[in-house]
Amino acid sequence: MQLDVDGRGYVYHCPTAGLGTLQQLLASDPKWAYVADLAEADLGYCTAELPERWPAGRAFGAGQSAFKFEEPIGLEVRWRLIDPGQRSYDVYVLTENETVSLPAEGNETWKRSLEDVDGLRARDIVLWGEMDREYSDDPNWMVARIPQVLKYPLKIKREEWPADPDGDPMLQRVVIRGYDYLAGGVAIATRWAWLQQGWVVPQAESTSPSRS
Repeated sequence: MQLDVDGRGYVYHCPTAGLGTLQQLLASDPKWAYVADLAEADLGYCTAELPERWPAGRAFGAGQSAFKFEEPIGLEVRWRLIDPGQRSYDVYVLTENETVSLPAEGNETWKRSLEDVDGLRARDIVLWGEMDREYSDDPNWMVARIPQVLKYPLKIKREEWPADPDGDPMLQRVVIRGYDYLAGGVAIATRWAWLQQGWVVPQAESTSPSRS
């Protein structure tokens, strides 16, 4: 999707954030989180306890029922464990709110990063998997290319599926919606903002979120 959005993005960086500061950020509003270690990755609901299990992740979304590209919401929090003994993390916050308030403990400091960001562009990231049409209350997302069953943290009512002109249910997909942060029209970072349920797209566009 190539849709320029009014506003700009702000990136803040704390290279040595403590566990308490990171947990405050994760408890502030993000709804979902993509987490990973060397062996596995998962996409689920965000909780403040995630960093104690997962050394790296990115939390995003907000506690509301809908999302519009024209109305940026919330923030994205990215973390990476750098000192297990001190429980110290390298943390980035991406937001469209210039006056965002960020927690800090002790000698922690936040600094602006990527200060040349001067615009926003809507971005959709289509995730792997087509919804299993035989599900009841707990949908599965089927991947044919590499046979597997995926779970996503979404609640989807079967009666709300859209239908194609012939009356058959269309492909039900999952999309991470967000923004490219632009500098002179060139994307230099992508901010995740929302997990969309019931998105209808061609199967050929499916992909998966990158590990970061």
